[in-house]
Amino acid sequence: MKSLLMIFLTMVALAGLRKTDTRQETVTIAIVNQPVVRGTVFTPDRVTGATPVVQLVEWPAALVPSNAISNVQDIIGRIAKSDMPTRTPVLATNLVDEMTQLSRIGSDVALFTSPGNLAVPLDLRILTVAGVQPFSCVDVVGMFDFGEDIVTVFMLGPGAEVVEIGQKNIIVSVLSEHVITLVWAQDMGIPLSLQPC
Repeated sequence: MKSLLMIFLTMVALAGLRKTDTRQETVTIAIVNQPVVRGTVFTPDRVTGATPVVQLVEWPAALVPSNAISNVQDIIGRIAKSDMPTRTPVLATNLVDEMTQLSRIGSDVALFTSPGNLAVPLDLRILTVAGVQPFSCVDVVGMFDFGEDIVTVFMLGPGAEVVEIGQKNIIVSVLSEHVITLVWAQDMGIPLSLQPC
């Protein structure tokens, strides 16, 4: 009799579980429906065109990041700050308004480095700079002092491009064959100068 009662109570309990509402509250957010690479500009066509990379979906409210974007109009004209895999929510913190904002974030300097070039930071303590602007062409020259007022200037990084100007250094994009020379010159404390191309 006790076993029949236990079976009955178990069946009632299971029946009650089946009737429980399992729906989750959802929120509409924007996601990318295909991979997006860092530096991609979200043009109107990419956001709302015939084959958009962005779509609105229902997402479990408990899992929505606080900075998720829910209006596709807030994405148009913005730039992906990092790679976004498929089905990734579009976050306000993953978008910037201008390409120049990307260079302030570590490896994003690579976006402004020409193919075949490498980015090299130049220490402002040994660097003479006058009127240099981001994205300007410069020649990096070294000034070797051989004593008795003999100073020889050598071209160490011809045709470099200024990528970023920071408080402690300037990052330039140079051909890979000039990198070792520039690093060596800085390690030796050789005064460097940036001259317009």
